[in-house]
Amino acid sequence: MQGKAHFKNEWKMNPESAVPGIVLVDSLFKQEKVNEAKTALLETFNAEGALDEVYLNLGLVTRAMWDYNSARAYLLKVLEITPDYQESKRGLADTECWLNYVNHVDGPDESRGE
Repeated sequence: MQGKAHFKNEWKMNPESAVPGIVLVDSLFKQEKVNEAKTALLETFNAEGALDEVYLNLGLVTRAMWDYNSARAYLLKVLEITPDYQESKRGLADTECWLNYVNHVDGPDESRGE
């Protein structure tokens, strides 16, 4: 947890950089603290640099929260910024596969934003 405190402190000292926030989010995500990770990611939008990483991590976090439509939107945003980002392409393929499965089995569901 000392590393987590370090990155929180570094982020407070350098809020214009997205990098400390992204590292913090990675740590939170690995600890399955997805709500905290999402909150931290949303706070990084005011920072500069690595915006594709912010969107990628938002996509992965929202996918872990079973919010596949938001995950898809975030992962598509990554590809607008960095078209050849392989991790985003893989995450998008996985997310779209799940959305296609759910739509096929259950049909569109308004509660899922479809």
